[in-house]
Amino acid sequence: MLTLAAPLYRSENIDAFVQRMLRTKFADTTLLTVAHRLNTIMDYDLVLCMDAGRTAEIGSPSELLLQENSLFAKLVDATGSDSARALREIAINLKI
Repeated sequence: MLTLAAPLYRSENIDAFVQRMLRTKFADTTLLTVAHRLNTIMDYDLVLCMDAGRTAEIGSPSELLLQENSLFAKLVDATGSDSARALREIAINLKI
């Protein structure tokens, strides 16, 4: 299933509903998501980061966050300290 997680949903309630539905109704389905918000993919098994149309890195969110000079980690950090901390907690808690 391909999902385009564009910021179409003006309502946080609608976005939360769609995210819940993807995780429950399609739990055993491979999802290819083009994400515009990191919080929608922090619990995914694999993340593919692209730069200039090429694969820059691939791995689980927790693996990529631990890599030095990771593009994914830089994107997470660019969200601001509070948001980055919350995103990192999501990825790390899934690993445990």
